[in-house]
Amino acid sequence: MGANPSLSGKRVFVVEDEALSAIYATDVLEELDCVVAGVAASNKDAKSAIRTIRNIDCVMLDVMLQDNVASDIAALLIENGTPFVVCSGNGIALSNFPDIPVVAKPYTPPQLRDALTRALSGCTSPARGP
Repeated sequence: MGANPSLSGKRVFVVEDEALSAIYATDVLEELDCVVAGVAASNKDAKSAIRTIRNIDCVMLDVMLQDNVASDIAALLIENGTPFVVCSGNGIALSNFPDIPVVAKPYTPPQLRDALTRALSGCTSPARGP
């Protein structure tokens, strides 16, 4: 799969507590020609990184982390105006937040590409994972 020009060079931070899922996410991001800005596995580490790392274009956010639900991270991202994609194996729906793409795990590279593109464009179309 070729790189998507709209994602080329975009700095994406990954919040994922499952090691294999984090590896898969970083592999797919690199395949999409994104730059992995970092990876965090806990709420504490993610919030700290998001506050200190400069130039994060988008965040991939797993909702259920081992140390808690990631609602504080989502609130911080919304407050900062940082686009993000929710990646979850828990079949969630964000009906109150239609601008936030949700991708069901396991996702494919095209699904992630579409969700990242949507998040970065601010599009409100209902493109969601299966």
